Amino acid sequence: MKSANDLLDVIVSELPEVTPGVQALAFEDGEDEGTIQVATGLLRQAIGTTQPIRHARPSQGSRLQPIHVEALVALDDHPALRRLRDEHFDEYWKQETHNDRHAQVRAAWYVEQLRATREEWDRRRTDDYLDQFLPADPKDRYGGLGTASCPVCEQDALVVTRFDDFGAGVGAGTCCVCGYTRTEFMANDEAETRRMIGY
Repeated sequence: MKSANDLLDVIVSELPEVTPGVQALAFEDGEDEGTIQVATGLLRQAIGTTQPIRHARPSQGSRLQPIHVEALVALDDHPALRRLRDEHFDEYWKQETHNDRHAQVRAAWYVEQLRATREEWDRRRTDDYLDQFLPADPKDRYGGLGTASCPVCEQDALVVTRFDDFGAGVGAGTCCVCGYTRTEFMANDEAETRRMIGY
């Protein structure tokens, strides 16, 4: 098994250098393709900085900097190396669902205020009000993504900016009645949930 430094030697010798200390690594994985930049210079510095600690020797006083961590995280864009993303996904999911719950609570509170005034609640549910948030040109409107049902106020007023990546038809966007915003992440999460339960 090659050491990290040996692997960096292979990268430096085999891949084109884009800028000093940075190599370009192209990849193709089904429909997923692209190029990542491997900051070999920074990664070597990071290895040198952490080597005393990894071998239970006194540190020389140098410390890892954010740029070293960023150089390592950048490798996670390669399909064969997507491990950090998996490690952090649970935390990210918790944060996103926490934020979404707060967004729904705020929007639900706003709906209560709107219903209390009734006149504004009724106005916001009219076609004329919704039209203000849709493309004016009929061609653009026909080719647009339209609206979806809002999970908070249950009105067909969530103006869709994009659909989920799984083809389930879950729209991300903002409701023009209650102001709730469903993020792309939450649209994908909802679509994945529907797919798992066979909805």
